[in-house]
Amino acid sequence: MSRANEKHRTRRAFEREAARYILGEAKKIDLKGTDRQVSVVTAALKSSKRLYRVLSSNATLQECRTALEEKRRAAREFRDVFGYVWPF
Repeated sequence: MSRANEKHRTRRAFEREAARYILGEAKKIDLKGTDRQVSVVTAALKSSKRLYRVLSSNATLQECRTALEEKRRAAREFRDVFGYVWPF
């Protein structure tokens, strides 16, 4: 298997696990990387999960906006660190 193909498979596996976490199907997700990478992914995961919960509830428009802005900030930082767009 080529290195690029392996990287693609690893990324897809991570995205599947991240989706399960965001949807509440998984309690935790194991992360590996530098402290900065883990911190950035953790922030992106938590803010995406919060936005999902807010949108799935009877939240106010302001609560939705706040959660969305938080997720956008985390997604920008993710892109800056990893070089690709946060998929959620």
